[in-house]
Amino acid sequence: MHWNKVTFSLLSLALFFLLFFALYLPLQPMGQILDQGWTVEYRGVKTYNNSIPYIQDSSEAADILTLTIPLTDLQGDGLVFRPGGYAYAVLLNGQQIAGIGDLDEPTANVWNMVQVVPLTNLRSGENVLQIKLSSANRAVGLGAPPYIDEFKTANFRVTFINWFANDFLLINQGAGILVGALLIAIARSRRSLFSTEFYMGVAAILASLYVFDFDMRASTGNLAVLLLVRKVSLISGYLGSLLFVCSLETYYHGRLRVSRIIAVPTVLAVITLAVQPSQFQFSKVLVYLNIVMLINLVAACFYIFRNSTKKDWLIVPALLLTLSILESIIAMGFTQPWPFMTQYIVLFSVVFFGMNLILDFHQLYQENITLQVKANIDPLTGVFNRNVLKDTLTRQYNMLAMIDLDNFKYFNDKYGHAEGDKLLLLFVDTLRRNIRQGDLIVRIGGDEFVLLLNHSIPHYADETLERICAQFALVSPDPHVNLSYGIEMITNSLENSLYHADKRMYEMKTLHKQNIRL
Repeated sequence: MHWNKVTFSLLSLALFFLLFFALYLPLQPMGQILDQGWTVEYRGVKTYNNSIPYIQDSSEAADILTLTIPLTDLQGDGLVFRPGGYAYAVLLNGQQIAGIGDLDEPTANVWNMVQVVPLTNLRSGENVLQIKLSSANRAVGLGAPPYIDEFKTANFRVTFINWFANDFLLINQGAGILVGALLIAIARSRRSLFSTEFYMGVAAILASLYVFDFDMRASTGNLAVLLLVRKVSLISGYLGSLLFVCSLETYYHGRLRVSRIIAVPTVLAVITLAVQPSQFQFSKVLVYLNIVMLINLVAACFYIFRNSTKKDWLIVPALLLTLSILESIIAMGFTQPWPFMTQYIVLFSVVFFGMNLILDFHQLYQENITLQVKANIDPLTGVFNRNVLKDTLTRQYNMLAMIDLDNFKYFNDKYGHAEGDKLLLLFVDTLRRNIRQGDLIVRIGGDEFVLLLNHSIPHYADETLERICAQFALVSPDPHVNLSYGIEMITNSLENSLYHADKRMYEMKTLHKQNIRL
């Protein structure tokens, strides 16, 4: 394996564990930790002296889990905990002091947020704290011990944690949708619908929908709506992972082969999720179906490892994606109180790859522009050639002048073509010194030029051409070489205006010849 790939693989591992501990350590309890002595009541059954973490297998009925503990010798006035459910209520001495969602119909998406609650009605002596949790999911409880701390200190810490858990995700979702829309627009502009840009663009939008399952919501309507929202969100994640692999395969191979194979289990997984009748069943099968997403991302990683010859750094987001899915499977399957990292890394990777495609397109676009400019530039004089006239916007210019060097053939025959080229360069330099920035010089062939004037008036055009003739006469090495020109307003079409300007120019050229004879 190439050393660059090994280096980036090790970098991926280091970044993964750095992010993991950056998310994991702030969730660890501080201050007065409440990890022992809890009374747990669930479905009318009480158990005593329980410890936290405590995870209870839930049911479709959304029964309420009540955790109770006496508080003595308090070391702060703020309670910090992370609810494992879709609704919670906090009671102090029998009075509710905080809560989000409906315990009887839990649809609040609060499981990914750390809560800080001020203990407002403390009394001297012993206080009784109750935390009620409810979920129609497969599990409910507390994955980490609650703790008591000074409210101001705890609130600052929790605000920082929740910024990453929610606000940062919202920013990334917006970035994912924007990158996805740009990539789809690029695919349409290139008239290639099933392309790398199209697959990655749709994958970016689907990834943003997938991350919606992690956003904080105080309510999602009712349990049926919550189930529908979760189905759309998680199914978007599966389809997004498939399109992610499709994008990589077309990027490296130009065709789909492995993607068609992994599309079969992906579609089966999507159908399985779509037909689940309840949150409980949905979450139960989700643990096993996440393996499908892992397979998709491993396939993506394989392609990057095998084909990233010039862009070895693409290994980093691919490995991060795979590791994050694996971590999620372990956390969900073994109910570990670990932070979920998938939502961060999925968006980061898709946006990262998407920006790479946008930069590739920008580079290709710039190269095409450069080639187009070169095709429109006269190699001798450096001004535009006649090719540019077909793309010229007539509304940008309102006057033009046809200019011809009189007796240029005589000059070439007498002094040679090398001196003739120098004379043309001298003439172009005279033009440039006498026109404005918005005007355009075009060499249409030999010693004939077109001067396109931007928002000019006849009087200004006459003065400009007279000044050019006078200055060129001063620098011309041969007095027989002078200028003839014809000025015309651009009205209906550029071709018609060029025709009339050409006629006026030859009228002046005829007068010059007559003067020479006289």
